[in-house]
Amino acid sequence: MSDRDYYRQRLGEIEYRKRKDLRVMSEVIITAPKDLPVEHHREFFRQTYNFLGDRFGHENIVAAHVHMDETTPHVHIDIINEYHGRINAHEIWTRETYRTLHPDLQVYLQDHGVQANILTGITKQQGRAYTVRELKAGVRERDIQFRREKENPFSRYNRERSATRENERRTQ
Repeated sequence: MSDRDYYRQRLGEIEYRKRKDLRVMSEVIITAPKDLPVEHHREFFRQTYNFLGDRFGHENIVAAHVHMDETTPHVHIDIINEYHGRINAHEIWTRETYRTLHPDLQVYLQDHGVQANILTGITKQQGRAYTVRELKAGVRERDIQFRREKENPFSRYNRERSATRENERRTQ
């Protein structure tokens, strides 16, 4: 059965009303840690899939695709937002879910023999998690620059002064 066919079949089993703002499905992307040896990637992705299946229901996982051809190996897992027989993303994707997802995955992986450190602190270092769209748009870089400017009030002044000097040099 194709992913699309399974998606349609599963939605037929769940109660929901069609609305434009209804979030029927979510995608979770988990990246393999940089220090994880390549020969352990398969088991890492398998156990990550099992963890998300246990948490959100194996029957709600529509697709899981591992991407090894990009700069960092990662898995895309599409999950139907089913909660007690109804589509309800707000009950599934709560602040608590986001706060505990990685720590719980870390414990699950260790309990299942996968020695991978996914709690690297990068999210805290960045200040928050970013959507794929934001990352592609360069929001992360702008936020980092903003934090640097906030920490050092003279950095903005120096950048503006350098730009003014460059403009003056060009006009001469």
